[in-house]
Amino acid sequence: MTPDELLEITPDLLARAILHRRERLAEAIPEQLDARQEELDIAVPLTRTAKENRDNFDKEINEISDKCLQSQTQANQLFTVMCNSLQEGDSKHYQGEFSSLMQIYKESNENHQQQGIVLDQMKDLATELFNHICNEGKSSSEIESQQVELLNVISESVTSHEELLPLQNNLEKFNDTYLENEAMRRRADSRTALLSQALDYSERGIEHWQRLIDKGLDRLLVNAKRVREGEYSTPALSKMNKVNPSQNMKQGGD
Repeated sequence: MTPDELLEITPDLLARAILHRRERLAEAIPEQLDARQEELDIAVPLTRTAKENRDNFDKEINEISDKCLQSQTQANQLFTVMCNSLQEGDSKHYQGEFSSLMQIYKESNENHQQQGIVLDQMKDLATELFNHICNEGKSSSEIESQQVELLNVISESVTSHEELLPLQNNLEKFNDTYLENEAMRRRADSRTALLSQALDYSERGIEHWQRLIDKGLDRLLVNAKRVREGEYSTPALSKMNKVNPSQNMKQGGD
């Protein structure tokens, strides 16, 4: 379109073209909005279910992990009691070794394979302690019972960690599923919100341009007509009104 052709377009024709454009947008948006809303309706329950599954599975893992920690506390108590039958130097040596393994165990949080290795080392240390006690001639039925209980407690922890290994892998799957559904929900929610805003904007635009057309556009040309007749435009008048008070204040000060 040439500049001359563009100048020939009347304000009424331009307004009707804008109105037509707004109406076409308003007609197209609802179908898209329904599709996005349908996606959101699907994504929300999927995300909720995935989160519940992940949280429940995580709770199950935490319960087993807490049981393992309780077993470790019990094992530490039994080991300390057995060490008390030795001389102070030997007792401190074995307690220090067991404490070091306990620290490694705690620092290997959620690394169940590594914790299983540490538990096996604890069993070996417990057997070494018992053999040392026997070699010192200080063994008794009570110590033998403590030794059996200590090994059982550690063995139970080993079994629990073996159960946790596949559970941990499944937890990652549950978490990945939740994250995928949550991403889909957020995407659908964002698109729904944007389309809702666009529909509202288009509807308000239709009302605005229809109102202008109904009332007539001649009042919009008042400023142009005034300029053609040699008068000041509205922006120029506004600027002059801002300047004149300042000048009047200076004159009053003089």
